[in-house]
Amino acid sequence: MYIASTDKELLNECYQAILEANLYDKQPLIDAIDNILKEEGVKDQPIIDWFKTHYVNWFTSPKDDSKKNIKKHKYAVGEPEWAKNTFDFVNLNKDKDKIINIISYFLDLPEIDLNKIKKEPYDQISKKVDKWNSQNNKKVESGKEGIDFKTVMRFKDGYSIVRLISVKEHAREGEGMQHCMRDDPKHYCEDQYIFSLRDSKGESHITISATETGAIMEIKGKQNARPKPKYIPYLREFIESSGMPVKVDGSGMGMVPYGDQFYFEDSPEWGHMLKTVIEPLQRKTFNSIKRGETTDINLSDLFIKQLPKWFETIEIDDLDLSGNPISVLPNFKYIGGSLTLDNTNIDKLPNNLKIGGSLSIANIPINQLPSGLSIGEELNCIKNTFVKLPDDISVGWNINILETPITSLPNNFNVEGSLYLKDVLLKELPARLVVKQDLTILSTPIEKLPKDLIVFGNLYLKDTPMSKYTSEQLKQMLPKVKGKIIIK
Repeated sequence: MYIASTDKELLNECYQAILEANLYDKQPLIDAIDNILKEEGVKDQPIIDWFKTHYVNWFTSPKDDSKKNIKKHKYAVGEPEWAKNTFDFVNLNKDKDKIINIISYFLDLPEIDLNKIKKEPYDQISKKVDKWNSQNNKKVESGKEGIDFKTVMRFKDGYSIVRLISVKEHAREGEGMQHCMRDDPKHYCEDQYIFSLRDSKGESHITISATETGAIMEIKGKQNARPKPKYIPYLREFIESSGMPVKVDGSGMGMVPYGDQFYFEDSPEWGHMLKTVIEPLQRKTFNSIKRGETTDINLSDLFIKQLPKWFETIEIDDLDLSGNPISVLPNFKYIGGSLTLDNTNIDKLPNNLKIGGSLSIANIPINQLPSGLSIGEELNCIKNTFVKLPDDISVGWNINILETPITSLPNNFNVEGSLYLKDVLLKELPARLVVKQDLTILSTPIEKLPKDLIVFGNLYLKDTPMSKYTSEQLKQMLPKVKGKIIIK
């Protein structure tokens, strides 16, 4: 039987609606997830990506509908036919506690395991969370005050900070917190001061390691995770009352790094450091730049929140702003050398920005790259949040994209150097993609490579659905790959 093209389109729409669990519009669901993640202080990109993919996929599937707050969609004239059998999202009230529980589980994971959750669907994670809850609910056998541990600080709600004394207590801490102390408790007992944040039941939640001279070198949650936000007030009171400087791990508590230690940004110590050291150094550096003494400008780790307006008028070769809390760039039109913005709060670049050298953006909250962006050398993107490259982007050499939720590349895209993709969300490459050197695809759900893919160098594949093929099979499928095809 012949089916007209318009009927085919309608069938495809209906089929897609069935697959997506009959939610008429997913955006309100995604917005509600965003709100909960912000309330819980979640900044880890793997967690954000998991909820926006696997959790959304579960919610928009027909499974477990009784657990979801949805209502029948009120069909309006002009909407597609498939909309008659859909539902509208109401809220996440029924599932909010479960979402927070999943977030707590994710925050307890070591970084290597957290980076693997992108491959785990909702049902699989749900089972792991149930198992994790069961393990956490087991009562911890506590030692004896004065023999195994000594309480050094008590809080009104029953929490306390204790210093570990016996080897037995160090071993118990390592087992309960699932970190390296369980492997050699005698070493930690003899060579370090170990403190533990415990609740009213005696269960450990944070382990603090300090040297004999009183410098804090580690602040770890379970499995060496960063401290959860709810524990930070206890930790801060302990740190400030003890007077011990934090040398390592302060960033996990929102502390500011400067020199060889970390500071709470609203503390008197940090205020004194700003006035006596940092601000004078900033003024000296800016004056030198304004006098034209250098065009290679390194402002890294100077705690700069804003650049002077006159920066738009001076000649700049290289500009390094890494490690600063700056959130807005001047309206630059041209940077002669490289621009480095790693670990800043920059969330937007100027339109039509021309960069003669490389652009490095690692771990910044930028949601999209601007139109008209031109980069003379390399583009390095690590741990960012944007999902695609602009269609008119121009890059003169290599493109490296890691741990960024890219879902698409521009059509007819030409890469003048190598293209390196690791831990991104691409499921397929665009048609007529040309890579002048090597193409590397690692830990990425690529399910399809276009037959007209052109690679002048080698093609490397590891931990992708395409890795199931042999090199010989891929050579037949991809005749325009000039170099070797290497499956790792």
